Amino acid sequence: MPWKNIYLSSLFVCIAILIYGTTFSYFTILKHYCFQSNGWDLGIYMQALYTTAFYGRPLEYTLEHESNPANSIFGIHFSPFLFFLAPLYRLFPFAETLLILQSFIIALGSLVAYRLSFFKLESRTASVVISLAYLLSIQLHQTNWFDFHLEAFIPVLVLLTYYYYVKKKFLLSYTFFLLALSTFEIMPVLLSPFGIYIIIRGLGKKKDIVYGFLIIATCAAWFIVATNTIYVFNPMRLSSYQNPWKKWGDSPVNIVLGILTDPIEAIRHIFTYHLEAKGFYILSLLLPLMFVPLYAPLEFILLTLPWMLMAFLSEVTVYYMLQYGSFLIGQLYITTIHGFSKIKKADPGLTLFKNYARNIFIASVLIFSMAGPFSLILLSNPDIYSAIYVGGFPVLNEHKELLRSILEMIPENASVLTQNDIVPHLANRLQIFSFTMPSVPPDYIVLDFRSKWVIQSMTVIRSKSTADIAWKFLKNYKYSPLVSADGILLFKLGKENPIIDLPHVFRFDYKNLYMDECGSIIFDATSESEKVVIFKPSNIPSILWYGPYVPLFPGNYEAVIRVKIKGVENKGFLLVEIVDSSGEGIIARKDVQSYELHESEWYEIKVDFSLSKPAKSVEVRGWVYLNTEEIILDYVELRSKHLFYSSYDG
Repeated sequence: MPWKNIYLSSLFVCIAILIYGTTFSYFTILKHYCFQSNGWDLGIYMQALYTTAFYGRPLEYTLEHESNPANSIFGIHFSPFLFFLAPLYRLFPFAETLLILQSFIIALGSLVAYRLSFFKLESRTASVVISLAYLLSIQLHQTNWFDFHLEAFIPVLVLLTYYYYVKKKFLLSYTFFLLALSTFEIMPVLLSPFGIYIIIRGLGKKKDIVYGFLIIATCAAWFIVATNTIYVFNPMRLSSYQNPWKKWGDSPVNIVLGILTDPIEAIRHIFTYHLEAKGFYILSLLLPLMFVPLYAPLEFILLTLPWMLMAFLSEVTVYYMLQYGSFLIGQLYITTIHGFSKIKKADPGLTLFKNYARNIFIASVLIFSMAGPFSLILLSNPDIYSAIYVGGFPVLNEHKELLRSILEMIPENASVLTQNDIVPHLANRLQIFSFTMPSVPPDYIVLDFRSKWVIQSMTVIRSKSTADIAWKFLKNYKYSPLVSADGILLFKLGKENPIIDLPHVFRFDYKNLYMDECGSIIFDATSESEKVVIFKPSNIPSILWYGPYVPLFPGNYEAVIRVKIKGVENKGFLLVEIVDSSGEGIIARKDVQSYELHESEWYEIKVDFSLSKPAKSVEVRGWVYLNTEEIILDYVELRSKHLFYSSYDG
């Protein structure tokens, strides 16, 4: 093959890597600016690297101090790989550093896949196709889109381990193997079959057999060290965190024994528990590659299958998505390359080989266009988009700009209690808390009631919501409200005068209210948004609308519902209920008699209500108890009148 063609194909792959890395760096940073990143796990890694790089406290973090009292990453994961990132974070201590690094590390795997493919297949076209399919992989996009995770480093490290093995550069291969092991304590389980594979493939080759046994022995020793290290740092690890394999046992050894002693139940679990999700997962892995990995059964069983079996035997469906796909992407592409090699050997004319290469390129592009993070299909369905890509697509607005400016008021290294989506913006400090109760009152409390995270708990660590934890401190300690505006609350411990104190106004319309079957959306120039919901009820009484299920801070509120009616036939009334759907039930209700409503004129129904503690899910329900031709809803608005900044205000 002419060297010029090799150079051009390599240059093409490098340009693709640059485009991928730049594009995803931009959008993941934009997500972060839009408060669509999370404390779990971007904030955790930021704080652990910050305390390591600036205070010499190895991988210390405080976000899970109740379930991990040692406040060390080693109490949760055995991830010494993080020490390699600390010097970089010392130079550039920003979330952007980790997000850019992640995007380019993921992209770099494409170059290794290209080099490995070219070495095995000696086909420039097939190698470029494999490298592009790698960059277009939905599993890698899910990893990259969701904060920062060490899983992002695994594919390239696994590929480099294998690449230098086939090149017979055992020392380099072993070095990258050790780096892969150092990411997570589970890696010895996933990589020990790699040693078995090397022994089988290297029968008759002494160096290969020795290297295979070295891999297995290292995995066994590493696993013992890793699990014991976690236990030493955090004996509560298995009891305080959700165990995805608790069905099989309460420890790694018991889990393995539980599966081996009841294989029939294990098979039943694989083929019955969330079967549709598992089927979609398998298709998302194999369809873009046109099932070529199945042409290499040995590689598929020993390299790709281990994580799939672990995921399928668990009770956690997120193992089929998010960042967890990175546990097998490197192995999958090694398997794909071997599958291509089998096809090439069985196809002297290379017709089938070329057809597969073409079809993989087409399938990868089509699936990326339909299910990638820039898919117009997904972007038109925000709920589905957010289910696949955590946080959704980044959208800036005035509220987020206001929140960013408010966070700048918090001094560096002051202790802070805040919610999951704000944590990464304040993580560079010694003490930050979110889902766990600080042992002493934090210097600052910051909440955003326009975000779902303010009232959500973290089931994996059996936590309470940030709002509930904050309310306990506000009731028992003297905090001053520095800022109260647009759903954002900033408190400081001690006596201070307010800096910003504005009413909180939440408006909801056809875009975020739920409607009965009798409702439809129409244009109305007299409405605030020029679109309204029109109801033509056929049954009396019937519910018209409900929602929007929003969190609210304790205080006195007024609900304003703007409606108009047409064609009232008899006496009756509209009923509005304010409900806390999280369990408190009906908070307030008001009925409006038909004679109070004028034909075809907008009318504001006002309902006062009060909350004595943070409400997790407030909704406004509208009922009709009168015969009418049409009822038109413009909007529902919730306005704060007086917030209870402490228990003494209520």
